[in-house]
Amino acid sequence: MRLPDGRRLAFADYGPRNGVPCIVLSGMPGSRLAPAWAFPEGLLAQGGVRLLGVDRPGYGGSDPNPSTSALGVADDVGVLCATVGLDRLAVLGISVGAPFALACAVRFPQRLGSLLLSSPMGPWELPETRAGMSRRNRRYFTLTCREDAGAATPAPGSS
Repeated sequence: MRLPDGRRLAFADYGPRNGVPCIVLSGMPGSRLAPAWAFPEGLLAQGGVRLLGVDRPGYGGSDPNPSTSALGVADDVGVLCATVGLDRLAVLGISVGAPFALACAVRFPQRLGSLLLSSPMGPWELPETRAGMSRRNRRYFTLTCREDAGAATPAPGSS
């Protein structure tokens, strides 16, 4: 879909269209495709759940946003909700997707019936966020914070 500023927001819709809707904001390097392997269609149909996987800015089919923030991502999700007609929904934030899910609760609390956080990641700049990570994961997240082509990349989970 196209956002008001012209960027593309990619999403995928899983489960019955009349099911209880839940936006899924995956971790890194997750995408809109994650619900397909994590939640089989039969299980979604049996539970009456509709999942909408969303690619955050710069992931998968979503265009980058040079001024991305957690609240900005929530604004994009709000446009998606209005476009597909979701008045009441749940939001699931997985790992690095958790801060964006929290931002959805801030931006449109009247729409949220549930907020679910799975393995939420805190702000990268805090030492306790990195303390329990493996060396490999610390290196991976550190690399995502480096400058690329002269444009600063915000730390995962920062706003």
